[in-house]
Amino acid sequence: MGAGTAWAGPGEIEQSNPQSITNGTEVGNCGYPTAVGIGSAADTMRCTAALVAPDVLVTAAHCIDGWDMALTAHFGEDYAEPLRVVDVETCEINPDWDGSNPDIAYCLLAEEVLDIAPTPLAAGCESELVVPGVELEIVGFGLTSADYDPDSPGIPYEEAGGGIKRKTTQILEGIFENDDQLWMVGESGNSACYLDEGGPAYLRLGDGQVRVVGLGQGFHPDTPDFEHPCGYGFVYTSTLPHLAWLEEATGRDLTPCFDDEVWAPTSACDGFAISPDLEIGAWAQGCTGGGVSGLVETCGAPWEGEGGEETTTGEEEESSSEEEESSSEEEESSSEEESSSSEEESSSSEEGSSSEESSEGWAEDEVGVGSESGQGDSESGGFGPGFEPERGYCGCSSEGRPRFGASLLLLALCVGRRRRRRVANSPR
Repeated sequence: MGAGTAWAGPGEIEQSNPQSITNGTEVGNCGYPTAVGIGSAADTMRCTAALVAPDVLVTAAHCIDGWDMALTAHFGEDYAEPLRVVDVETCEINPDWDGSNPDIAYCLLAEEVLDIAPTPLAAGCESELVVPGVELEIVGFGLTSADYDPDSPGIPYEEAGGGIKRKTTQILEGIFENDDQLWMVGESGNSACYLDEGGPAYLRLGDGQVRVVGLGQGFHPDTPDFEHPCGYGFVYTSTLPHLAWLEEATGRDLTPCFDDEVWAPTSACDGFAISPDLEIGAWAQGCTGGGVSGLVETCGAPWEGEGGEETTTGEEEESSSEEEESSSEEEESSSEEESSSSEEESSSSEEGSSSEESSEGWAEDEVGVGSESGQGDSESGGFGPGFEPERGYCGCSSEGRPRFGASLLLLALCVGRRRRRRVANSPR
């Protein structure tokens, strides 16, 4: 570390104060570009998701469970009129998903998105800011309102606003369910709603960088009026307990500044989005927002040429294995040549000993040892456990906006069950 260099170490990391939003505000051009809508067509939206690496989305497990149609990721501010569409190659649900928790999954894109600065998952000392009372920024393509008929509570009879990207803030009330759930409440009626599920809760750091700390799950259990559930609060699945699984399952280094929660930056600990809420730039140029960071020094000294995790692709691993095998063969060949040379020297020595009985000679035999190494391919794919193709989702409204039919029934039932199963844990 050079003279005069300083950083905010553990316990000193700062958080900036994002602008408070009341009842949600539509996001303008290029705002929060890594918050995307996922679905199967322009009129069939499923959920919201967050881009945390060039080809990795994270979202809610219940958004993937039971979905049997090809998914696409819609980048932009209007799901029905996206500015970029990228195919989803495969998705996987957390193997511990039991229909309620942990409500987290990931999807791999068919191609990398390299021109948009990433908003990575929070880790290490950054997680120290995720405490009750902290203000988090939430973004999603969900509804602005949903009203239920008390005589037919399964599906809302009136809904509005779905498919448009909006932002607001919420206050973290507490952390429950074995640190897996973030319960958040809004001020002045601001909250998430249907179809914001899977969408990111962002933690803003002192220099304007943001980190994903949660993914929308469902309505707050203390919602006072379930006939009009949007506007009180929302539960988000914390990403913090699932970092190891996400990295292992995706085969990607999703926390390039940390190694097992310890500050150990790699060369990829660089170029993160600053103030992505700023509506600056154009999608054709990757949405600049507030710019990008240099080498990050959030919890310690920046990358200096070594340290941290280095993740390779399958092709790189295969190439490395081939190089090692080639090197091994060369070593074995060299070993055989040395052995042959040694035998010749030994033969010469014996002949010398036979002709000159007074002289003594010896030959040392050197043998080189080669090795082969390789890594097997990791398995990832499918839609995880509990995949039920017969379950349907949504249709299209007469206005050309997405409507979301049977899935709302599923979420409502889950919310009702969660309300009855009110968590006994107390906030930590």
